[in-house]
Amino acid sequence: MQTLTNSMKKLHLMVLKAYVGPLVMTFFIAIFILLMQFLWLYVDDFIGKGLGLGLLLELMFYTSWTMVPLALPISVLLSSLMTMGNLGEHYELAAAKTSGISLWKLMKPLIITAVVLSGIAFYFSNYLYPLANLKHQSLLFDVRQKKMAFNLEEGSFYHDIDNYVIRVEKKGLDNSTIYGVMIYDHSDYQGLTKITVADWGVISMSPDEKSVIFELHDGCNYEESAENETYQSKRQMQRIFFKKQIVQFSLESFQMDRTNEDLFKSNYSMQNITQLNYSVDSLNTSIYQKIDETTNFFKAKYALFSFSDSLSNTEKSSPLNLKPNKDSSKSLAKIDDDSMNPTSNFLKNFSKKESDNLINTAMTMARNNKQTMEFFNKDISFVEDSIRKHQVAWHEKFTLSFACLVMFFIGAPLGAIIRKGGLGFSLVISTLLFIVYYVMNMIGKEYALAGEMSLWMGMWFSSFLFLPLGIFFTLKAANDSPLLDLDSWEKSFSSLKKKWMER
Repeated sequence: MQTLTNSMKKLHLMVLKAYVGPLVMTFFIAIFILLMQFLWLYVDDFIGKGLGLGLLLELMFYTSWTMVPLALPISVLLSSLMTMGNLGEHYELAAAKTSGISLWKLMKPLIITAVVLSGIAFYFSNYLYPLANLKHQSLLFDVRQKKMAFNLEEGSFYHDIDNYVIRVEKKGLDNSTIYGVMIYDHSDYQGLTKITVADWGVISMSPDEKSVIFELHDGCNYEESAENETYQSKRQMQRIFFKKQIVQFSLESFQMDRTNEDLFKSNYSMQNITQLNYSVDSLNTSIYQKIDETTNFFKAKYALFSFSDSLSNTEKSSPLNLKPNKDSSKSLAKIDDDSMNPTSNFLKNFSKKESDNLINTAMTMARNNKQTMEFFNKDISFVEDSIRKHQVAWHEKFTLSFACLVMFFIGAPLGAIIRKGGLGFSLVISTLLFIVYYVMNMIGKEYALAGEMSLWMGMWFSSFLFLPLGIFFTLKAANDSPLLDLDSWEKSFSSLKKKWMER
């Protein structure tokens, strides 16, 4: 008995070692591919801005953490398929089954590992992912807002230095000597009043690299000045010729300013479950407050413009200046009698002019009320969209964990059925399955965000769609069903064809 237990431990350890290696390898391969996709997408925002290697590595580090929700499920699927496929290809599965070891016993350490990975995935989604996403989004925002590095081009006007426009006709081979220099100074905000022209010059950076220094030679400064602040058609102009002049421009605006991360913390993708629940409650409360405010607004409005108040103040302060007909007592009595009858023609109690004024006023009030309601509906719709986004983020904390389990119970039995290891064939099958899963997941998520599908159905659609597939593969693998055996399929089709012909 002790020998059998030790043998099982060694077997489980062998299976676990065979699984951990491909898992780690495929995980980092997936992260690398997703990082390359990220770089390709934002390459235009990185080139020409003088970003240091440290800053780029920091951005790549935080970005790689945000790729885990995509990389982990596909790595679990691919590694489990490779592991069980290798065991089947080398007849190790057959040897284990011959020794009386079922597929479930053989997969026990892998199942435990998959459960542990699911727990780690949940912890990551709830705690680490919001923090990594906060760092990633804030840093990416600052990088995209950063100006291009200082670089003058021949024959072009350079506008990136605040309040100055610079143009050079030609640059020397050393890229520091410039010819035909023109500098337009707009620092006084009075138009084009200051111009510096030089035949040639030399560009250099200050020791702290916070400013650029122009050493100009053989030039002239042109400056127009007015006697007062108002614009005049005639201005005084002075010219100052120089042999050498030093002009220094600050490059502080080219430095990348780090935005306060607290400004991004309210985003739904940067919150954990507790914060998401609090945000949803706050948004629901705001909807109730908006409904109460709108209801009170219309109540006050209709109380102010009620018909009874208009009639009681007709001769005094009515904006329509309405007056009843000559026989006022009979008219008012008729109004009171007709008001009880919904089919009465109210406008017959007033003159043509008064009726037109009433109609125009009613139409104006109706249009105003319609606009108010449309604005209210848009405001409510915006808050409801925000609530759905928070709830989708809440569900995503759990779907990652469940996806890891589903992908394992698809990959491991499928590998045992295929009995073909290696990266090539397994990669093709895993990629096709994961693409279908990802597309279904995105479709469900979009429908849930649009309100066309319930949140539970939309967010769990792909997982529940693949769960029966995993159960089916697991049962077939446990029963040694020749699911992908071409010979068995040919025999089945031949049998069906024979029965069809006999009929």
